[in-house]
Amino acid sequence: KLSSLGFIEKCRNLFLQGESFPNAWKHSVESDYELCSLLGKEKKYLVQIGSDLGSTDIEGQLGCCEYYKQIFEVTAEIGAGITVIHGSKLPGKIKHEEYFERFAKLIEEGKKFGVTVAQENVNNHFSENPDFMKKMRAYLGNDFKIIFDVKQAVRAGFEPLGITSPE
Repeated sequence: KLSSLGFIEKCRNLFLQGESFPNAWKHSVESDYELCSLLGKEKKYLVQIGSDLGSTDIEGQLGCCEYYKQIFEVTAEIGAGITVIHGSKLPGKIKHEEYFERFAKLIEEGKKFGVTVAQENVNNHFSENPDFMKKMRAYLGNDFKIIFDVKQAVRAGFEPLGITSPE
């Protein structure tokens, strides 16, 4: 078992220093000896999570779901219980409803592993907009779970205390 998830903090720092999120994630995962020891050859699945949901066509997305199954296994094994998804970057290549359908499939797959799948509000992603999140909640119902990041709301131009539109 992992004593900490230091690779997450390293990813954050690299991202804040200007590295793209996928590269920061990949470098953080690959440089974490303890994590690599736990995952072995399967670390490639954790590296893949740095790619955003909704960034490929349906065939690519279905293949990506296999990666998420591996992520759910890791999430369950380390006792995290929650896998957080950033989602599709703006402007996005798919319609919102298709995104919600794909997310619902991930939620159902996560349940098989005892893992909650949650959407985080992230600047420059579909999820930056409270209206998108409200539509997602309406579509997913009780399965909708959110990780609310105040900093991301501010970066996207939304008032976090009232979740109002950008000025």
